[in-house]
This record gives sequence, structure tokens and C-alpha cells, in this order.
Amino acid sequence: HLPEGGLRGTLALDVDSRRVQAQVDTDFDLHIIRPLLRPNSQIWLSQYSWEHPPAATAHARAILPAWTNAQPHWREEFLPTVVLQGQIEAAQAAFRTIPLSRATRHFSFSNLVWRLPDLQVTRPEGILLLDYWNDTRNQDYRFEIQSHIDPRATYPMLKPAEIRVLKDFDFG
Repeated sequence: HLPEGGLRGTLALDVDSRRVQAQVDTDFDLHIIRPLLRPNSQIWLSQYSWEHPPAATAHARAILPAWTNAQPHWREEFLPTVVLQGQIEAAQAAFRTIPLSRATRHFSFSNLVWRLPDLQVTRPEGILLLDYWNDTRNQDYRFEIQSHIDPRATYPMLKPAEIRVLKDFDFG
């Protein structure tokens, strides 16, 4: 239990097969653990803010490297076996200071591919739907976006030259 929310989970390990399974449910303020994260993760997390912590659930399974005295090659041996699925929901939050009323998203990671198939962001003027796919082996990625949100709402996260380009267009 933490000041706002908590973390609940289970972890199971079959020693013979090295198969590990986990389930996590959380609704605490992730900014509390920011000092424990690596620098890139701290930067990523700092883009988000919220009035109430988001609620998330995740299920994961993987096979650990062989039980030897040698240092495992985590990237080659472990990561390809990871299967992760979950969902997250936030209300009254912001991304890079851009406020949103609600955001929901499912996510998965399998075969070294991230998939975020149905991010839905709600703002007063409309809804944005985003489908994201990223192959971590070669950094191929794809975005599909449907939006009824005013593009001017994105100005806080854009560079001045990008804002000038958007200002050349009129969106009804």
C-alpha cells in the first residue's frame, strides 16, 4: 500500500522449466518510484502527469536463461521469450502538458514486437484513436491515427517550426 493506491501481484516460478509468470495490478502514483528508474525511463515518465494515478493491469510470462554460473545474455536469451499483455486507464491526466479527460489503452509485447492497438484519448473537442506497432529487432514502426481533436492542442509538444507549419492550415 502506498499513499495513493497500491501494487498487488503474484509471481510463480517453475524451477525445472525456468518458466516465470506474473500478474500485476496497480493504481499508485508511478512518480514515487521515478528515482529507482533508469535515466531514459525517468525522462519517459516525466512526460505524463495526472490528478489521480492511472490504473493498470498486466500479465507476463517468460522463460529464464539456463541456471549456470555464466552471465546470461538477457537480450538474446530472455527477451524473445517474454509475453506481456495488459491495459491502462487514466482520467484527468496530461501528456507533455496537453490535458486529456480520459485515456485507455491495451498493450502487448511478444516476439520482440510492441503492440498498442487501441489507445483512445478523450478531450473536450473529441476523441483520438491510435494504433501503434513497433518491432524492436529492427526499429520498424507503424502509427495509425484517427482524430477529431484540434491539432492546436498539440502545440505544447511541438517545436516552433512545426507550429508554423500547422498554422498554415485551417481545421474546421
